[in-house]
Amino acid sequence: MANVKQDAILGAVFFAAIALLLAATLLLTNFSFRERPKLEVRFASASGLEKGDAVYVLGRRAGEVVDVAYRPDNRSHRIVATLQFDEQLVLKSDASIEIIDANLLGGKRVEIEPGQSATPAPTGTALLGLVRKSPIDALGDELQGDDSLVSGLKTAIGKLNEGDGTLAQLFNTPKLHDALLTAIDSVNNSLKAIQEGRGALGRVIHDQRM
Repeated sequence: MANVKQDAILGAVFFAAIALLLAATLLLTNFSFRERPKLEVRFASASGLEKGDAVYVLGRRAGEVVDVAYRPDNRSHRIVATLQFDEQLVLKSDASIEIIDANLLGGKRVEIEPGQSATPAPTGTALLGLVRKSPIDALGDELQGDDSLVSGLKTAIGKLNEGDGTLAQLFNTPKLHDALLTAIDSVNNSLKAIQEGRGALGRVIHDQRM
C-alpha cells in the first residue's frame, strides 16, 4: 500500500513538472491560441533585417518579423517583410515604418510611428517602408560628394590660396597682415601691464586700497 502511494506522489510530481515546463515554453515563445495580426511592408532593401528581429511601436516592443522575402514584381521595393504583432495596430495616413539599427553592436529592428492623422491608412495598397541610414553611413555621405564637408573644405582652401575672400586678403596682403600682428602685440602688452599692476586698470585690480 505504501509503495502505491509513493508511486502516485512521484507520478503527480512528474506531471506537474511537465506542465510547468510546457507553460514556461509557451510564455517564452509568446505562444497564443488566438491569431495574431500580421502586416506586410515593402522596402527597397532589407538592410540586414532577418526573421525574428523585433518590431517596435513608438519605442515599445510590439511584435517581431516573421518573414523577409524577395519579390521582384516591384522594381523599387523588392523586399517584403511580414510583421506579426501582439495586439491589433491601427495605422493612420501619416504613419511611417523604418528599418533601423537595433544597437551599436549590430542587428536590425523595425520602428513604427502609427501616425496622428484623423484619416486611417488606405487599405488595399501596399505599405512602403524606409531604411534609415546608420550613423557611420551618414558620416560617409557627409565626407563624399559635391556638397560634402570635404568638398567644402577643399573649396575654402582653394579660395584662400587664390587670395579670394576677406580671410585670404588678410593673409596675402602685407599691410593687413602687419597691422594684425601689431594689434596682437598691443593686446599682449596691455594684458602684461595689467598682470604686473601697471597702468590705471592694473592698479585697480591689484591695489586693495583702490
